[in-house]
Formats: sequence, structure tokens, C-alpha cells
Amino acid sequence: MNGTELMAPSGPDPVAAYPHARRVGNFLFISGLGPHKRGEKELPISFADEVHGVFHNLKVILEAAGASLENVVDVTGFLTDLDKDFATYNAIYAEYLGQIRPARTTIQVSALPRGIHVELKVLAVTK
Repeated sequence: MNGTELMAPSGPDPVAAYPHARRVGNFLFISGLGPHKRGEKELPISFADEVHGVFHNLKVILEAAGASLENVVDVTGFLTDLDKDFATYNAIYAEYLGQIRPARTTIQVSALPRGIHVELKVLAVTK
């Protein structure tokens, strides 16, 4: 069962051959999200702006799927520098998902595509 591919019209430009998300039954598997908005090549100025950009992209994709942040059940966050950036990431994460409280994992990686410093991998459940 491969499910149905979803590309949000105003979602970010993928950096490789993958959809924004794939719906399988009630599950929405969202591909790794960075902070770039559609048509933009430059990184946001600050790490905080990158995190807000990632959540903006998440909301755009969820809305295109007929869902919202309240449908998020699991988040994997990838940061390139936990020591420097975790507190900022955690505070902004709480703004968007603090009341929803999905399952969550945050890990440090050595690098991310296009020089970004944060990426999210998300699972949502829809009706």
C-alpha cells in the first residue's frame, strides 16, 4: 500500500525527488521539512527564523491535506548544533505544539541539505 502523494501548491520546493507528504489510510507521513519557502534560495537570517520557517512549511502542508497542527502525533527534529540551538528550538516548538504535545525526538546531525540547521520529520493522523 503506497498511499496517495501530496504536494502542497504553496509548500516549499523539494530538494530532491519526493512529495511533501504521503497519505496512507488515516496517516499523513510528512517528508523532512526545512525552513525555505517556495521559490526562496537564501536561508532565513537567524536560527529562530529557520525554526519558524519550518513550522510555517508544516502548517502549509497540513492545511493542503485538510489537517492542522492538532493532527500531529509524532515529530522528529534534526538540529546541527544541540548545544547552541536546542533552547531556541524548544521554545519555538512549544509555541506551535506545546499544547498538543505529540510524541517527540530531537537529535543532532552533522549536516542537513542546503546548509539548513533544523529539519522536521512529522507524522499526523487525519480523518
